[in-house]
Amino acid sequence: MHFLLRALAESASRSCPFYSFQCDDGTCVDLGADCNGKEDCADGSDESDELCKPVVVSSNPSEETGSCVLPSYPGNGRYVVQNVTNARPGQRLENFVLTIICSEGYDIMQANGVITRDKEIHCYNGVWSEQMPKCIPADCIWEGIRGQCVPSSECLSALDDSLKRPALQRCSSSSDKTPSVCCTDCELIKDSSLLLTNPVLGILVKTGTSKAKDKCLEYINTLDYPCKKDSSLRNITVQLDPVKNCYRKVNVQPSRTHYKGRRDALREEFPHMALLGFETPEKTDWKCNGAVISERFVLTAALCLIDRFTNSPVKYIAVGMLSYRDPPELWQRYNVKRAIPHPKYIAPHKYHNIALLETDKEIAFSSAVLPACLQVDDESDTDAYFTGWARRYSEGFSVYNTLQCIYEMRFSTEECQKKFPPTRTLRDGYVNTTQMCYGQKDETGSTCEVKASGSLTSQDHEQCVFTLIGVLSFGLSCTGRGEQNVYSRVKYYVPWIEEIVWPFVNFV
Repeated sequence: MHFLLRALAESASRSCPFYSFQCDDGTCVDLGADCNGKEDCADGSDESDELCKPVVVSSNPSEETGSCVLPSYPGNGRYVVQNVTNARPGQRLENFVLTIICSEGYDIMQANGVITRDKEIHCYNGVWSEQMPKCIPADCIWEGIRGQCVPSSECLSALDDSLKRPALQRCSSSSDKTPSVCCTDCELIKDSSLLLTNPVLGILVKTGTSKAKDKCLEYINTLDYPCKKDSSLRNITVQLDPVKNCYRKVNVQPSRTHYKGRRDALREEFPHMALLGFETPEKTDWKCNGAVISERFVLTAALCLIDRFTNSPVKYIAVGMLSYRDPPELWQRYNVKRAIPHPKYIAPHKYHNIALLETDKEIAFSSAVLPACLQVDDESDTDAYFTGWARRYSEGFSVYNTLQCIYEMRFSTEECQKKFPPTRTLRDGYVNTTQMCYGQKDETGSTCEVKASGSLTSQDHEQCVFTLIGVLSFGLSCTGRGEQNVYSRVKYYVPWIEEIVWPFVNFV
């Protein structure tokens, strides 16, 4: 028996390469062989109870009071017993400290998330202080960026051929059934059910935590967005996040010169835009704008729910057209089933000026009618586009028949607070948490835009699709140079929107 234990200890003292798992008999097998339900080690140590069913804290002393049995050596590591020489797995000892030491290339992740090369656990009166820790692959360096050694199935850069990245550095041998690679992606794939594989766009990874983000990715995957048809609109690659020093998958938009000022939108350029109609004795009066965000909901300003001149509620939603003069067959009309202002909106005050409209039936999506995404990240674009059917003033009011696109730039918080001080309907002045401030910094002329409502969008957040970052609340129009508009900040309202628009989307 002593000979067997001595042979076991001697073989266990040998160290396998960092890309392998070391069996108790000293042989080396593929990394990841431990606790996979199949015995890869000849001695079965890769599936032993000591390794795969770690010792847990117990309030009951062992059969021999005050003693604990030394477990098998951890995969890719070893241990020593303080003040005990030649201690071996299987021995029973009383009141001791066990120091676990990982092999080169491996670390211990503690319960609090701290990474260490070694760890102490205690046996006192026959009770272990905590579970036997495992040695996991340590951080690695690839192309000058610190990454993580993970199975290739958890690394998007290793799975997605559309990224055209060079082969990643391996952390394990090429014979591994599940090879590990040095992954420098910002997020790892922990659940394969979150992957959407698109023949044009490659692999899209849902978050599993954000309804708005994941619905956006589902729409991109299934609907007829322009970049799926026009290869010049997509350049899928990875970009280095300068803050987190890791890589993200992005669709780099083709370089474009921003058109400063106002222009007519192109047909199908902003397929999320909607017109809101109010019924009058003579006709339907289309005087507000909204944005399609799902099969049944349009996002708009709360002030658009009631016509302040006639006190009539909004009744219709129209999508698919570019101009008031478009033929009837291009107009898709829906009845408003529900109008839902934000619960904190109190007219005529200008805070929380945002609302949802539910259609009476599902909106028929096409190349002319597609949902926009909602901003869920913390990015703040320096420039964006206002879109809406605007009015103008130049020796009298008139209406632009065609959807308008107006280039606007972001103003600083200080500029907005100065421009919008406290008033009767803006008691706290400009509030950066719920509002955002964009406009034209250098425009002059005798014609000014009067925007009753509309959306502020960016095309830099997602592949293929416009992202709503703001809903027009109010502004200072007809003031010439330095015109500023205040928008309800969409990101702030996403939790409220999600509860109404996608109430039955649950995450496991």
